[in-house]
Amino acid sequence: MIFVDTSAVIALVDKSDRHHAEAREIAAALPPRTRLVTTDLVLAEAATWFRRAQGAEVAFQVGRRLLDARLYEMVESTREREEEALELMRHFGDKQLSFADCLSFAVMREMGIGEAFTFDEDFVRCGFSRLRA
Repeated sequence: MIFVDTSAVIALVDKSDRHHAEAREIAAALPPRTRLVTTDLVLAEAATWFRRAQGAEVAFQVGRRLLDARLYEMVESTREREEEALELMRHFGDKQLSFADCLSFAVMREMGIGEAFTFDEDFVRCGFSRLRA
């Protein structure tokens, strides 16, 4: 299982992103049937980013792809996961982490996922490994 972060979604879709080529390379190298996990907060972050950067239609298309693709397992935020995310935010108080990242970490811990498809170094700083090309 691999967790997919907002930065990877953006890099895969946005050809002007500095990580676009690497993201495509990483995605192409994934073994068939790799279980990719993400969260509704990653969807929210990605859709919001694309709405601001490229407009509502692109945000809609990206959101639909995340929701409809059988490739991704979409994990929803729950009260328990949110509580864990807040605890992680406090635990990593020396880092400038978003709530969405902390929720991602909570889901990764819960599901036993150690590796993320991300370009956000906070994942590494908080004990996870990052896929590389």
